[in-house]
Formats: sequence, C-alpha cells, structure tokens
Amino acid sequence: AMDSTNLRDLQSMMPLEYQGHLGLFLAFGSQQQYRDVPDPYHGNHEDFELVLDLVEDAARGLLQHIRKKHEI
Repeated sequence: AMDSTNLRDLQSMMPLEYQGHLGLFLAFGSQQQYRDVPDPYHGNHEDFELVLDLVEDAARGLLQHIRKKHEI
C-alpha cells in the first residue's frame, strides 16, 4: 500500500488467510525515513521529484525481493 491509511483499508477487506501478505510499498526502498508515499498534489516540483525518487527506489527493491523469493 502507498500509505498507512490505504494499508488499514486493505487489511479490513482482506480474507484472513492472506494476513501478513500486505505491507507498505516504501518498505522495499532504501530510504527508510519515509513510511508513506507523500502526496505531492498541493506541493511543488521538488515534491513530485521526491515522490518519483521514492517510488523508483521502492520499485527496484520490490523487484529484487520478487527475484530473490522466486529465484529468478
């Protein structure tokens, strides 16, 4: 999930057998000072750049996690 609010919402709808399979997207990133993806909508260009950097970093980490888990 992109933020804690979305994570709670998803967890409330999730079947019990999938507990423990959801988490925050940025947990896969290397920049651990952020838990939630910040909303840049009312910000400036730098806010959008920060979000892009965070998402690209976490996407690389998620891909690495998938490759390791599935040995690909």
